[in-house]
Amino acid sequence: MMKPKINPDIEAMLLPICYLEHLGNSGPEFRRAVELLPMFNKYEYFWAKITEMKQMMGYAVILPEYKFSKLLSKLEYQMLSSKAIEDINERYLKIPNNKLTSEDKTSILYGLDTFYSKVEFSLIPFYNHYRATKHDRIAYSGLSVLYFMTLMVNLMDTIKGEMKNTEEKINAITEELKKVGIDTEGDDTQHKQDAINKIDNEISEKQLDLLMHHFRVEPENKQELFSSQMFSGFSLSNVFEDNLDLDNKSLESNYIRLIHEQVEKTFTELSEHRQATLTGFIALHFDVIKEADYLRTSNNYTSLPTFLRDRVKGVLKSTKGKSK
Repeated sequence: MMKPKINPDIEAMLLPICYLEHLGNSGPEFRRAVELLPMFNKYEYFWAKITEMKQMMGYAVILPEYKFSKLLSKLEYQMLSSKAIEDINERYLKIPNNKLTSEDKTSILYGLDTFYSKVEFSLIPFYNHYRATKHDRIAYSGLSVLYFMTLMVNLMDTIKGEMKNTEEKINAITEELKKVGIDTEGDDTQHKQDAINKIDNEISEKQLDLLMHHFRVEPENKQELFSSQMFSGFSLSNVFEDNLDLDNKSLESNYIRLIHEQVEKTFTELSEHRQATLTGFIALHFDVIKEADYLRTSNNYTSLPTFLRDRVKGVLKSTKGKSK
């Protein structure tokens, strides 16, 4: 008996379920972060229920083949960045006649350390930025809504708690908002006081109790959740201002462009050619650019650095053409 094809409207339910299963199978740090989210930790045998729900749906409809990327642990990311720097040193900085002085090489190696440190949470956390697929990005944005609600509800809990001093409340709300990438340093004290009064006056105890039931983190779990690998790099702008409509092919060019933007900021003294070459090597180690493309017999390039430079320049030229 043939299964009916999936109704597009059910996608909003299937994708998160499959993604949660993916997180649970990806490592203890990801599993634990999910378990700490108040929306999920109220359910006993949560992971078994996720698997059961997916299996039940599979009996009724043909499940889509979601493409999720391999999640990197912090240690795996450190290993990737170390291997990348070593490879760039061997296959670019040390090659003969590259016209780089010893000071240039030392500066580039230092800059690479800086680059990999700064881009740890450049797109979405998990240390797998520049590898995230379209399905990763859509599913994580949904998960981020739950985390954002958790932050906001716990902020309201703080405001409505024992703190009586207005200045303390203002400092508390400022620090909490900073965690999600909202800068309120430029706002005056009265503006912040008005925001506090609005929460105090407009949210009833009944409404707050309902929110607390679904989103309040227990004190003993609060710091663990907020500093977990899954959310410690959470940024409101990175998650919610991202373009979730890009398909996986378009994401390759998008990631090359984003890497290049950070390379420009890190290596301001280098020429455009060298910035493009470094961008290519970095993209290569994030598996955005495939070395197999360089090794094809139909390829006329005689050196990997030249191939990578031109690949990046082609993407940047195409991007600039579309933006005009």
